[in-house]
Amino acid sequence: DRASPAVWFESPKVFFAIRWWTLALQQVAFRASAPVGVPCRSFVTLSGGYHLRTQRLSCALKTTEVPLTACGPVIKRYAPPQLQDGVLRLDLRLMRAPRAASLITGRIEGTQLWWNQPPLQARADLLIEGTVSIPPGAEAQPTVDLVLSLRHGAVSGVPSLGELTDLEGSGRITNNRLEVTHLTGAALQSRWRLEGTLEPLTHPSMELLVSAPVQL
Repeated sequence: DRASPAVWFESPKVFFAIRWWTLALQQVAFRASAPVGVPCRSFVTLSGGYHLRTQRLSCALKTTEVPLTACGPVIKRYAPPQLQDGVLRLDLRLMRAPRAASLITGRIEGTQLWWNQPPLQARADLLIEGTVSIPPGAEAQPTVDLVLSLRHGAVSGVPSLGELTDLEGSGRITNNRLEVTHLTGAALQSRWRLEGTLEPLTHPSMELLVSAPVQL
């Protein structure tokens, strides 16, 4: 990083291979793998291909478990400071071509995530799957379409409720809208279910439906 002394990548060894016979098809197929210490501790595999005539690039990135507590300053600079613990596993694919939108597809799996924003503290497993499309041009806004799946969630420090437990659910997030398909949990010795929408995300208004049995 030229703007700071931070190290972006560090590995004791990198395995890199090219399938030379693909040059006859005007393509370069490659595969690389390495145990990585910086920017985060993991084992990373990168594979893909580049077409010499059309300049189309496609590559797949996979990691083993990435402990958030072992991530370096480069990752922490861009991660929310409230996300203080957990383990991530990435399985992503990038497709890029000249004068066309770049596509990032795949999934990010997070387990034992800990979000600390006093007085709220939340723990959960979270799966994110979907697509991010990045149009050409420096000022173009990406298009986001992601599906979220939440399991084993719990939130403490909620005003008037105390603790929410057994949180499970799913939803979908786009550029300016969060749709809660369903979210179930337990609070005040009662089971409840929530569904609805939150939009726009910058200055949100909510439309929610909450259902729960009540003892009279």
